[in-house]
Amino acid sequence: MALPLSIGRHLRSLLISQAHPCLVQLSLDYAVVEVTGDAARYGLDALVAGQDIRDQLPLMHGCDLAAEERWAMVEVVAGVHADVLIRPLATGAHLLLTDVSHEHAERQAVQQHANEVNLLNSKLRQSLEELEAARAELEARNRELDELNRIKTRFIAGLSHELRTPLTAIIGHSELLRERTSEATPDLEESLMAIESGSGYLMSLVNNVLDQASLETGQLAMHPAPTDLALLLEETAAMMRPMAEQRGLVFRFEAPKGGLPDWVETDATRLRQVLINLVNNAIKYTDEGFVELSAEWTGEALRVLVADTGPGIPEAQRERILLPFQRGERVGKQSGVGLGLAISLQIIRLLGGDLVIDGRDGGGAVFRVELPLVEIAHEVEPLTAGQRTASSARIAAMLPSRLPVLLVEDSPGIRILYRHVIKALGYPVEEAIDAASVWRHLESAEPSIIIVDLNLGESDGAELVRTLRADGYRGLVVGWSASSLRDDQERMFAAGADAYLVKPVPPAVLKETLRELLMTRSSEKGSDMTSGG
Repeated sequence: MALPLSIGRHLRSLLISQAHPCLVQLSLDYAVVEVTGDAARYGLDALVAGQDIRDQLPLMHGCDLAAEERWAMVEVVAGVHADVLIRPLATGAHLLLTDVSHEHAERQAVQQHANEVNLLNSKLRQSLEELEAARAELEARNRELDELNRIKTRFIAGLSHELRTPLTAIIGHSELLRERTSEATPDLEESLMAIESGSGYLMSLVNNVLDQASLETGQLAMHPAPTDLALLLEETAAMMRPMAEQRGLVFRFEAPKGGLPDWVETDATRLRQVLINLVNNAIKYTDEGFVELSAEWTGEALRVLVADTGPGIPEAQRERILLPFQRGERVGKQSGVGLGLAISLQIIRLLGGDLVIDGRDGGGAVFRVELPLVEIAHEVEPLTAGQRTASSARIAAMLPSRLPVLLVEDSPGIRILYRHVIKALGYPVEEAIDAASVWRHLESAEPSIIIVDLNLGESDGAELVRTLRADGYRGLVVGWSASSLRDDQERMFAAGADAYLVKPVPPAVLKETLRELLMTRSSEKGSDMTSGG
């Protein structure tokens, strides 16, 4: 399509204004014949006819004027780039320069962007490589930490066994001696008290150290169950009152204001441990006056207060003494390693509550436990006449004298101790020291209850329970150990145990555990728990 003349002129003018063409006619010997166009743009405004072009434009050196050449984006002068065209003539050549500085700048920008992208990609690859290396290092470190935790956990379990087992024997046998020595001489009474006091303190210290280690490795498990709060508080008060009175202190226990729910869901053992720790702490650091245990129900939570007339705790120290191995500045020469309060705080938090220390008007300290709890139903439906008859028959079948117990325990001291305890509870008892001796016992008679220690020397108690269940044993199995680690408890329950107890097991706790298991088994199955059943 032919363009109108005016349009053609406009486009020509536009092209010339953008390209800034400069045309130099040369002779065969490179001499300038004529210069037209924008010579100044390319630094050629000083050219005169007859001058050698190579003096002003060094890039022409070595150029053959007899051959057509095209050079793209040549920097003619600083900051000015041009496309160069050499077209031969019979008498020389035409040299045409057209400005492409704008295109060059755009290309440079594109190249710069590409370079930056490449640089970013390179840095990204480097970062990814560093990240991958860091991830691999972190995974390796985590594996090391996991292994250290496993080693620490097994060390705690081993230490629990090695320390609690002999202490359990010492405490248990001293209690047996006291029961069997009704008219002890003053010297014997004094010796028994020294044994009980020393072993009790040592057991408390061991328990605190092991509990703290278990908390640090996440091995201290909570086991919520229906709990009678009023009974728990009364038992705690009854246990701590003699300790306070021995130090010449008045012990006050106030019944809960407004009443308590009949039953709540919580870990009674751990809650009792916290209350004992707090009251014991108050008794230990109070020289005169009183220690008071009180509780109230707020409608959604249990609030327990332990107040004393001791030296008090400065506000600046209250957070610090709740940390492990920290003690207040006013403790004097009182024994302890600073774990009781820290463990109490961590247990209460695991139960969903909090522990706060307040001051008391007139001196002393107040330890306040706030524990949200949910009231639960724990009722027993009345039995019909037929059910009462059947229940009576089952209860008769569950008399301890008709329920032989096999005690599987490798420690002679513990075995002797609990042989006496179990017999005192009315159960016939046989003994075994390992898995092999258990199977020998089962060849002649099947006990109604088997109590199995987790650590049986070369044997594993959990594996023994698993094998018993796989072989068809349907009686009750109570696992116990000096270890309170969650993993050990879960192993025993996973193997098929009906209950798990942590040594030392008080006779009352063993009695109540067996009674509850027997009642539960009876109500669920109505089974005959007699020997051989």
